Amino acid sequence: VHYGESCIPFLNDGWEVIGFEPDKNNRTVIDQNIIDRENFTLFDFALSNEKSEMNFYTSEVSTGISSLLNFHKSHSIASKVKVETLKNIICDYKIDKVKLLKIDVEGYDYFVLKGFDFEKHDNPEYIICEFEDRKTTKLNYKANEMIEYLSNFGYYVLVCEWEPIMAYGENHRFNKAKLYPCDINPESWGNLIAFKDQNFIKFALDKMNK
Repeated sequence: VHYGESCIPFLNDGWEVIGFEPDKNNRTVIDQNIIDRENFTLFDFALSNEKSEMNFYTSEVSTGISSLLNFHKSHSIASKVKVETLKNIICDYKIDKVKLLKIDVEGYDYFVLKGFDFEKHDNPEYIICEFEDRKTTKLNYKANEMIEYLSNFGYYVLVCEWEPIMAYGENHRFNKAKLYPCDINPESWGNLIAFKDQNFIKFALDKMNK
């Protein structure tokens, strides 16, 4: 959830939002930004593909790179955190349908996807996740593997590519959005948008590439 920037517009539109934020400092800000919302549920653990307990890393450089992955020289262990799977959460809390699944967990995005049971539950209409090969090669996967995984479940995938990160915590420059299969700069980063409505392709490309 970070500070709630992405989920607040959905809450304002009446969506039910279930969020995850294992960084206790970020949760303090969330409590200030999102007050008394009956349509918001916040969990204080991390997500992956297996239930466990892991080291959690934070950084003084940026509040946005807290992670289960130690990928930056500024990272230090903040705590051990509980790690769950989306499959378990959906089952335990009897969540009927996931319309939008947004993942931005600084490296573990592919593992979070693998922790969602695409066979058992209704597939989300849209999935947004982050990619950055420079980061995820430490976990032995690249963007194309995550894209192929989504494609196997019938999704089209847009690659929203940003220019290589110069420094975390600073402003970044957008390059372009393109439909996979396409070339992906191994030094770049960005978001993948997975969806099944073919009509979304032209709409999204026109909007993002203006």
